[in-house]
Amino acid sequence: MARSWMVAVVLSAVIAYAAVCADAALVSNSTTGMTFGSIQAAIDDVTTLAGHTILIGPDTYFETVMLSKAVTLDSIAGPGTTIIDATGLGGPVVSISAGATLNGFTLTGAGGTTTNVGGVLIDTTTVATVSNNVIVDNHP
Repeated sequence: MARSWMVAVVLSAVIAYAAVCADAALVSNSTTGMTFGSIQAAIDDVTTLAGHTILIGPDTYFETVMLSKAVTLDSIAGPGTTIIDATGLGGPVVSISAGATLNGFTLTGAGGTTTNVGGVLIDTTTVATVSNNVIVDNHP
């Protein structure tokens, strides 16, 4: 009887640890296998190169994103559950200055005092792909 109780405790600990690890892996570079604590950290990492895909798990990410590399940001679960919220941070939610792809997000909370704000700001010299996104509640 004591042994089954011990097995139950160990199993619970393993499940709890797996849940913590899963949360830590919400942002990952599928090319390198590395995981990150934020979307911007994944983009800025020196091992993230043009052509890589960064997979983003379902969650709300409170940050602004500068896509300065030609990478693909791909939501695993789609815009209903993968949100980038820039409320209070000023500026656009996502700025793209390299030939990047942005797929499957809800982008919200852009704002600021400049004219270059909104859900997505794409540099005029850049070709970007923006698809399957919901862009809502962004204010100049």
